[in-house]
Amino acid sequence: MFWLRAASSRPGKRWRASFRNLPPACVRWRSTTLFFLSRLPHEEAGSFIAWAEGHLQEQPNDFRARFIPALRGLALIHGGGSLDNVTDIRRFLGWTQARHWLLGDEPLKSAR
Repeated sequence: MFWLRAASSRPGKRWRASFRNLPPACVRWRSTTLFFLSRLPHEEAGSFIAWAEGHLQEQPNDFRARFIPALRGLALIHGGGSLDNVTDIRRFLGWTQARHWLLGDEPLKSAR
């Protein structure tokens, strides 16, 4: 998860650089975390999710608050649930029509 935090929480970040880091971070999430979890036995995947939740608690408050809805979504799906009609969970997608939720509300600096 360290690469997710690095992609979204650099001090003094520029908006273009921050936005450009999100799609690759999402691809890493899908191609590593989700792929390998899908290959594990159910109990081992649950152990990883529990570890990830603990690891997330060690991260800075602003990142933890922004990313926890995505991790909750992973836990919900692992438990057999659905993301449909759930409001406190986020899908970690690399695209958006508005400001990406992982960037938070802090204003980003202009590239100029």
